Amino acid sequence: MLLGLVFKTERIPQDYQEDIKWYKKAAEQGLPNAQLLLGILYKNRGGVTRNYIYAINWWKKAAEQGVTQAQNNLGWMYEHGQGVQLNFEEAAKWYKKSADQGNTSAQYNLGTMYDKGQGVPQNYVIAYMFYNLAALSGNEQAKTSKDLISRKMTPLQKKEAVNITTHKIKNNQ
Repeated sequence: MLLGLVFKTERIPQDYQEDIKWYKKAAEQGLPNAQLLLGILYKNRGGVTRNYIYAINWWKKAAEQGVTQAQNNLGWMYEHGQGVQLNFEEAAKWYKKSADQGNTSAQYNLGTMYDKGQGVPQNYVIAYMFYNLAALSGNEQAKTSKDLISRKMTPLQKKEAVNITTHKIKNNQ
């Protein structure tokens, strides 16, 4: 893994094949960050043929070890049906795992699912709460979405959403 990172970060010509060789060795030994990076390479054609199935396979391994970016990436793949059958419920499951660990992209994505009622029951209060959590961490899309959804909510719903957000922050949930 370390050698792969050296190849990736040093200011030397990029050798994707060498990177991939070392990432695979590390990933096969169960190192979650290498699994995450291999998934990214397979999704984005980073020196390998794009292969969503391989990307998902490596991200699942990393996600099961608690890597929030891998969990969020899996959610995105299920939400958009890339490499897997479109499945909003599965997308929401992975977004929630990531969002609950503080991943702001996942918080935004899960907020969007609650906003639209995709994979979860439509719930503006919960959507606002997830948008608010992401916005408080600097996610600009979440700030905009929070403002937009607040126009659909009653003052009581907004108050409830703010209270839930505050409770979640205080209890590190």
